[in-house]
Amino acid sequence: QWDDRPAKGDVAAHPVTRGLALTWSEQFPRRAVEAPQFDPARRGFGTLLVETSTRQLNASLSRTVGDDHFALSLHLPQDVIADG
Repeated sequence: QWDDRPAKGDVAAHPVTRGLALTWSEQFPRRAVEAPQFDPARRGFGTLLVETSTRQLNASLSRTVGDDHFALSLHLPQDVIADG
C-alpha cells in the first residue's frame, strides 16, 4: 500500500548561547517499496557544501537519519554572525 502523503520540510533558526542554531529537517511517509539505505560514506553535492561551510565557519554539525526522517543541525559560533 502506497502512502501518497507529500514529504514535509522545515528550516528553522534560533539564537543559542554564544551563537545561532540552524536546523534543516525532512519528514517523509513510509513507502511500500523500501528506499535505498542511507550510506554515510556517500558524499553528494549538498553534503560537500554543508561540510565545507561547517569547517570554514568553525561551526558544528550533527545529522540524524531514520526510516521516515532526515535532519541536519548546524551550530554557528557568535563570531561569524554579523551584528545588524
